[in-house]
Amino acid sequence: MKNILFSLLLIVCSLGIFANYLGTAIPLDIKDGSGPPAIFIERTANSHRHIILQGASYHRGLEFGKYTSDVLRMQETLMVSKLDQFIGNSFVQKIFFSTLMLWFHDVDKHIDRDSLEEMQGISKYAPDEFQRLTTNYTRQIAYHGLHEVGQMFVDEDRVDMGCFVSAIQSEQNKWVIGRNFDFDIDGIFDREKVMKWVYPQEGYAYLSVVWPGMVGVVSGINDQGIYASINAAGSDDFSRVGTPTTIVVKNVLLKARTLEEAILIFQNAKTFIAEIFVIGDRKTNRVAIIEKSPARMNVKILTKSEVTANHLESEIWAKDTINAKRKTELTSDLRKKRGLELITENTYKDPISKTVQILRDRSLFDGRQTHLGNRGAIDSMIASQSLIYDMEKNILFVNLGPGTIGKYLGYDLTASFEKKYPVVVKELSADSMTTAEYISWQDSMMKVIEGKRHLAKNECRQTGEILNLLTKKSFVHYDKSRLAGDYSMKCLDNSAQAKIYWKEALAFYPPYEKQRRYLEEKLK
Repeated sequence: MKNILFSLLLIVCSLGIFANYLGTAIPLDIKDGSGPPAIFIERTANSHRHIILQGASYHRGLEFGKYTSDVLRMQETLMVSKLDQFIGNSFVQKIFFSTLMLWFHDVDKHIDRDSLEEMQGISKYAPDEFQRLTTNYTRQIAYHGLHEVGQMFVDEDRVDMGCFVSAIQSEQNKWVIGRNFDFDIDGIFDREKVMKWVYPQEGYAYLSVVWPGMVGVVSGINDQGIYASINAAGSDDFSRVGTPTTIVVKNVLLKARTLEEAILIFQNAKTFIAEIFVIGDRKTNRVAIIEKSPARMNVKILTKSEVTANHLESEIWAKDTINAKRKTELTSDLRKKRGLELITENTYKDPISKTVQILRDRSLFDGRQTHLGNRGAIDSMIASQSLIYDMEKNILFVNLGPGTIGKYLGYDLTASFEKKYPVVVKELSADSMTTAEYISWQDSMMKVIEGKRHLAKNECRQTGEILNLLTKKSFVHYDKSRLAGDYSMKCLDNSAQAKIYWKEALAFYPPYEKQRRYLEEKLK
């Protein structure tokens, strides 16, 4: 028996070494690292953080890493702490990472050299303390697959991720695109976002609203008037590896001058997740929704106002089981339905104000009873980016935060690209909710999550203390009501009181089908 166990241990160790050998990215031999120093503009109470990058790709990466190294450390520390919560054992963590490295060992072969060089530059300023996981350069590549891995959990009740886009027209039939990018880990990606202005040696200049360390793009516009953003989706189609979709979008901004050129780049890209891309072409006043999986792609040129969330809608996905689950069991269709309710006219006299109204909408469709933070709402209080693009005037409005409640600053992109410096020309006013109220709501929501963890460990005293605190604050949320019901049953053995809370939770229309099923079973 000992010999068998020893043999198994040798096999596991050998696989780990093999995985690390295959999965560790080999640094590039870089010939050109030239370029002018970056211009870095720090964030203030009434401005965004900006970085203006020029020159060779490796040089741009070095400058990006140098000016944002403190935030790189914060972000990675937070992400690793989340991993520690998910997998507490360091040995199991190593097996997990080795498995991922073996699975995705050749992902760098699907990433263009320009992007890899920039990642290698950034990696010089990545925190060395996490080399216990793998090298700084390998981690930079891996984090660009975070969107692909996270996509599997988008619109699930375990994590706060999701996206929404609206496209409406003015009375002159000019398009205005609005977008909420919902990705919240303790609010860090909202607070620390950066306006990244890139002036490459080859290709078109572009603006990416992104985070320190990120080469890929989730929302951006180039100096040719091509807008591009991504919404995660899901499909039965499978590919082990491919180009991260954020890198595909980056290459669209770098290389596309027209909508047709952008579509061709998407067609030729080998991706390994399903995604929804919204593309705008300012010169021809056209907007397209591209639905793409590893095996299929559909392009829809918009002829009227439209909204999209996190499920695929073309007929080619009619029999796709994962997409059907996204639509019927999760929140994407709820947000889509609410968006369509808000688009009551073909054109709008003030499409900017209408788009703000849509992006800040916190109600459920069909007049269902709700409260702040329902994931079935368009604005579920987790937006790390909220953007509005006025295609006619070439102005991009970006939220100051927190979430959608603060002001939006409008940048004249024509003037900004010409001057190689951000030019603010407009502001959109803040929401009626104050920053203090928003932060108080977020703190209460974190208390609910903490209470759920305590109850899972049968820590009744701590759970009760949290519920008492939330009651004093008059905090309302379906998860809080469900927690109170579960606590009443598990800790107080009071089924009558538990059912009152469960009924209250169900009345708030929890957005996930499994949540509603759970409560319905409890109330039988």
